[in-house]
Amino acid sequence: MAKKPEKPEVDEFAYERSHKASESAYDLGKATGQACLLINGGAATAVLALIAKEKFDPDLAKSIATCLTSYVIGVVLGSFLLYSSMMRAESWNYFWYWWSYMQEYDSAEECRKSAKFWEKIISACYLLSMLAFLIGSFVVARALLGSK
Repeated sequence: MAKKPEKPEVDEFAYERSHKASESAYDLGKATGQACLLINGGAATAVLALIAKEKFDPDLAKSIATCLTSYVIGVVLGSFLLYSSMMRAESWNYFWYWWSYMQEYDSAEECRKSAKFWEKIISACYLLSMLAFLIGSFVVARALLGSK
């Protein structure tokens, strides 16, 4: 029977730094998702307040619908960014569990690939959410410039 390898000494500094880095990455991802939600949601609220005015130009209706759709897409992407941030954190947590504690390197590699996938989704959601905000804002600004 093969002798079980001894557990390496725990590097307390590396252990603490790893936990802090993981916590910081999750918190920053959460703040980024919340910012996407607030930016697009706030813009949608402002547009809705605009159309609640007594003298609303009916010619703006199509543009308002387009910009609100764009803002809603931004909100959905911000929500998915939050979900993706959680999934990335979970994947990295499982990676370290399989790698450090169980020494199941194949399982760890699958979790690392999953974490990398979620990181790409996070980046895409952020960029597309900001693009949705810019498009919606451009549409409403252009419509307001041309209104009576």
